[in-house]
Amino acid sequence: MLCIMGLGSGHVANAQELQHYFLRDQDYGTDAIFNPASAVLNLGFDITRSNSYPNALQEIDFQTGFSNTLYNLAHPADTIRRYGGFGEFFAHEFFPYKDPTNPEYTQWAPNYVLHLFGQGMVSRKMTEWYHEEGYSHPRLWAIGTMLTGAFINETIENNGYRGGNTDPIADFYFFNPVGILMFSFDPVARLFSETLQIEFWPGQPALILNQTAMYNAAENYSMRIDPKLVKGVRIFLYGGTEGLFGLTFDRPSGDSFSVGAGYRKVALKPVYRNGTRMYVPHADKGNVVYGVFWERNGSLLASVKLDRGYESAFRTNIYPGVLKLGALEIGHFIWMSESAGFVSGVTLGTLPLGFGLSNNYPVYVGDH
Repeated sequence: MLCIMGLGSGHVANAQELQHYFLRDQDYGTDAIFNPASAVLNLGFDITRSNSYPNALQEIDFQTGFSNTLYNLAHPADTIRRYGGFGEFFAHEFFPYKDPTNPEYTQWAPNYVLHLFGQGMVSRKMTEWYHEEGYSHPRLWAIGTMLTGAFINETIENNGYRGGNTDPIADFYFFNPVGILMFSFDPVARLFSETLQIEFWPGQPALILNQTAMYNAAENYSMRIDPKLVKGVRIFLYGGTEGLFGLTFDRPSGDSFSVGAGYRKVALKPVYRNGTRMYVPHADKGNVVYGVFWERNGSLLASVKLDRGYESAFRTNIYPGVLKLGALEIGHFIWMSESAGFVSGVTLGTLPLGFGLSNNYPVYVGDH
């Protein structure tokens, strides 16, 4: 913990000499809207993109979700024992050594992509943000921001369930703290900013006024690797609720265009065991996803995604810096699917929360 706070090893930069690897002074795209409030909303409500969780705020039991998550974090050994012991917990959350082809043993993947590497990177970028704004102890502020978003997410995932839940145990006691610690070291931050070129491409959260529902919060990460084979062409990886693979084409202007294809899990199913519950992917409820992304100097300007499969969908995001309303830069998104209907929203400048409307009340799978 001392190293995380910048009070320990000399390999971790002190706040006064913090090197910035991820924070850029850019007034367009996802970089323009990066701040603590935006990060908390995107990390906290990211799970509402799944059909298995409600978007309508009145359908989220925040009180039960909060108290049940706290209980499981306070009694990790008992919760793990009831779910099947450490071996079962390890197979689900860390490595699928029991049955790698079984979709029920895939929880480890988002743990590494989102919590370890993704949120580890965002914690460093958030530290750089607090440092740039002149806060004392920027690492502590960043840790508090990250844990706030993570706890909101676990609260919504838990919703009204009362009982054992191992998911927050893995996240809070391993993946999140290890990710934060890793990226507090400059060599790790340099590797992921220069060689692996990871970026945080969040959504534009909006309150849908006629539903009192949250849409378009998203925790997405891109990674570009330059194999030095063709000038101006890099390997493109993208992760969030979907995983895409493709190519990035760089232009001399600083703009880049990425195309990719992959898979998105649309819905999850609960597995109950001995007074505990774990959500796992529905094997037959997924989509093939095609995506196109326009960025400038690493900051995402616009994206279009087309889903085909269990539930076809069309999703677009245009970020501030592309559209203007007079002197005001605005963002815009569209989400169309059978369960969501037509949802459209706007964001204003760098405000962390936008607003929108929908023609349909949201439908989610729940415990089915």
